[in-house]
Amino acid sequence: GMTRRWLYRVVTLGTVFGVAAVARHLFVAAKHGTASGVCLFHAATGAPCPACGTTRSVAAVLHGEWAEAWQHNPLGLVASAALVVLPAVAVHDRWRGREDLWRAYTWVESTVQRPAVAVPLLALLAAHWIRLILLHP
Repeated sequence: GMTRRWLYRVVTLGTVFGVAAVARHLFVAAKHGTASGVCLFHAATGAPCPACGTTRSVAAVLHGEWAEAWQHNPLGLVASAALVVLPAVAVHDRWRGREDLWRAYTWVESTVQRPAVAVPLLALLAAHWIRLILLHP
């Protein structure tokens, strides 16, 4: 399983790559009318993956366009919050010698493993994915 050290590394790398992807979209892809990135699933199948549109969604959040963010991909709202909250808590933990991020992670992990939580979350993800496929040109 995930260790404390790996969790903090994953948050750091996820933040760096997430911010880089959004910056690339804002400053390169959107200006040239190109795609934000390469989705291997989409490239292989021609269908969107459940995460397709997340970068555009986060970019829309940065512009205060909440409805547009939701349309691109509701997961972008979660990703936007994660890009702010997770690194802030990680820095706070490091600064104060705490493990709040680790405790939150272990709580979420144990909660999501319960069928009463996992089944509805998977159903929402499946419904979202079907929506993306139906809206895909």
